[in-house]
Amino acid sequence: MIFFWFKVHCVRTVGLNIIKYSMTSDEDGVQMKFKSTLEPLLDIRCSDSQSLLKFGNWVIAQFRSKKSSRHFVGQVIEEIDAEDTISIKFLKKVGSSFQWPEQDDISVVDKHDVVAVLSEPQIDGRGHLSFSDNLSKYGY
Repeated sequence: MIFFWFKVHCVRTVGLNIIKYSMTSDEDGVQMKFKSTLEPLLDIRCSDSQSLLKFGNWVIAQFRSKKSSRHFVGQVIEEIDAEDTISIKFLKKVGSSFQWPEQDDISVVDKHDVVAVLSEPQIDGRGHLSFSDNLSKYGY
């Protein structure tokens, strides 16, 4: 167990099992390594992924073309059906955060194209959503 004798303001995930914590968000922070996984982003490319996909989950879906693939952030609006598909309402990227587009962007996606489940986003006063998860490996 870890005990802190000072107020921690900011905790960042650096990598698998590694965090940095600091008293302000401007400081680089002190690095700490753990024996167990602290990665907030839950990679669901596994056999029991179906049980992880539920109504309201925030997810990253992958769309593939012949030459490349792109990733999009959205929210599950309909759970997996008999054909192993799931309905997702997608966000659009705005600067360093996300927001709902003016016109709903909803797609039915194969459950195997959902590559990650995200934590709940923070929503600012203008309706912009920010995720604490590290989205850089998905192009964000």
